Amino acid sequence: MQKQIQRQKHHHQYSQSNVLFRLVASILICCIAAAILGLKAGNLSHQLKQTEGQLALLTLETEKLKGENDALQKKYNETQKAEKAQPAAKQSEAGKAAQKVAYLTFDDGPSPYTETLLNILKEHDVRATFFVVGNNVVKYQGVVQKAYENGNAVGIHCYNHAYSSIYASQTAFFRDYNNMKELLTSLLGSSPTLCRFPGGTSNTVSEHYGGAHFMQNILPQVTQMGMTPFDWNVDSKDAKPSPASVQAVVRNVVNQARKYHHPVILCHDTKKNTISAIPFIITELKNLGYSFDVLSQNAPACRQNPA
Repeated sequence: MQKQIQRQKHHHQYSQSNVLFRLVASILICCIAAAILGLKAGNLSHQLKQTEGQLALLTLETEKLKGENDALQKKYNETQKAEKAQPAAKQSEAGKAAQKVAYLTFDDGPSPYTETLLNILKEHDVRATFFVVGNNVVKYQGVVQKAYENGNAVGIHCYNHAYSSIYASQTAFFRDYNNMKELLTSLLGSSPTLCRFPGGTSNTVSEHYGGAHFMQNILPQVTQMGMTPFDWNVDSKDAKPSPASVQAVVRNVVNQARKYHHPVILCHDTKKNTISAIPFIITELKNLGYSFDVLSQNAPACRQNPA
């Protein structure tokens, strides 16, 4: 009986010890689990911070790539636009070259008829080019200024139209041209850039007075002065000793001009019949599809033997 009680006592102690052991084990397991979870949480927090940092870097890189892409796209668009515009520009230049443009030019003035001519040009919305003579400019300064203010071009013909004087020597020629250049610069406020030699660039009368190859010798020097010489390819033939009729001037100009896309028409505003012919010439050439413009350094070159 005593042994049975002792066995029960030992069993009870064993049960208590077992419960205590289990309790301690459970607590220990919980502590270990908590520690493990804490480590994991710490790792997760660290990993999260790393991920956030990497995300920020990726965001910056993405923005950088987007900026580069936008720049490339802009450059591509500009290139495409330029490529599309280039053929259009070429077509525009080709179209401009194909246009029929007439250049009315008047030598030897101004004269008592020039102001009437200016009114006719303005009425028809046409501008012309005047190659003026210095002696006449001094007499009609207001007319030259009006021509220039109306949008007409004014160039040098000569100061003194006497061949024997202007072509006497190269020194005489450039003295005449420099005097003319100074006169127009003072009167108009800008230096002339256009000129037409008396008799044209290939005249032979200059050789009679100034020696062989006179024009060939002075042409490079005139160009160095910043001047562009212009001849003509259409002659109104109004400078003949016997005055040409109005009808003859119109016929001469229109019949010759229709052969060229860019007729440069020689007239003289010192001739009364020429002034009367101009409205008919303008109307006829417009009906043939011509527009009108002034000569400039960008105009098609026109040099040949005078008609």
